[in-house]
Amino acid sequence: MSQLFSQLGIEPVALIWQALNFIVVLVVLFYFVYTPLSELVAERSKKIEKGLEDAVCAAGELSRAEEAFEARLSEAENEALGVMRQAEQDAQAHSQKLVAKGEERATAIVAEARTLAAHARDEEMWALEDRAKEFVTSVLAKTVALDPRAVDEALIAQAADLVRAELHAQKAA
Repeated sequence: MSQLFSQLGIEPVALIWQALNFIVVLVVLFYFVYTPLSELVAERSKKIEKGLEDAVCAAGELSRAEEAFEARLSEAENEALGVMRQAEQDAQAHSQKLVAKGEERATAIVAEARTLAAHARDEEMWALEDRAKEFVTSVLAKTVALDPRAVDEALIAQAADLVRAELHAQKAA
């Protein structure tokens, strides 16, 4: 074999030293490059996996937060609708109370006006009755003052003219 090595130009001692050098370089590279590099890759893989897990958790939390938001929003909408309905009912009740008060007041005013009108009518009737009594008294007094034997159409016309004049005077006053 040494002939084969010599024919190929390989020296066995140099080959052994080169093999030892290669093993040393391989060991040095393994401990100083490959091990830290593999640890770095493993650490990076763990960070990526943790980031993916965190993203999944965050997506779940986001989903739950959105569901909670939707539920709260729906609840707030329902509450707002309830408040609006209650406000409408309160407004209707208040307007009905106001209408009822207005009707009561209108009824009271109409009743008071009727009472005043009846009172005024009664006063006018009493005043008219008083005037009629005065008129009849005046006519009777003038008729009695005349001589009944001398009464004729001219006297009756004269008495009627006097009564008319007296009525016109009372109306003017």
